[in-house]
Amino acid sequence: MADAARLFRSVADILALCPMLIRRGLHLRVESGLLSGIDLAADDPGTKMMVNVLASVLEFQRDMISENTRQGVAAAEASGKTLGRPTALAPDKAAEIVTAYSEGAAVKALAREHHVAPKTIRLTVPLELHHAALQQSAALAAEGAGQAERKAYRVYAARITAAKAPQA
Repeated sequence: MADAARLFRSVADILALCPMLIRRGLHLRVESGLLSGIDLAADDPGTKMMVNVLASVLEFQRDMISENTRQGVAAAEASGKTLGRPTALAPDKAAEIVTAYSEGAAVKALAREHHVAPKTIRLTVPLELHHAALQQSAALAAEGAGQAERKAYRVYAARITAAKAPQA
């Protein structure tokens, strides 16, 4: 193994792994670094202690990285920075899309026109408009509708039901 730090994520991981390796008669040698040449699956007390100390230090290091990340995100939010991926559409384009959709434009047509994925259009359009469109198209899925129309209605209804309202 090249680096012992990549082997386990927590003390519990290494405590579960070492006895299994010992039971199966497997050896796990570190090839480089501070612990090079040491068999992490050895059954002697000194190696067990060193592996547990190493695992504890590495778990502490990961916890510190996570804590620093959370603090950095909180500080960025407090200073008013926008986190995450930038929006695919400018606010004026988004307003244009909502207007076109409310006038009856298809999602895929709007996506082609604005060079974005249909999912981007669905996320841009307020959920209330999707519910209104679904109610208007309910007649298409009623008696006398073809199999393709009923399926399209079911798929659209499932997407709307699964969608979450945009977070403010």
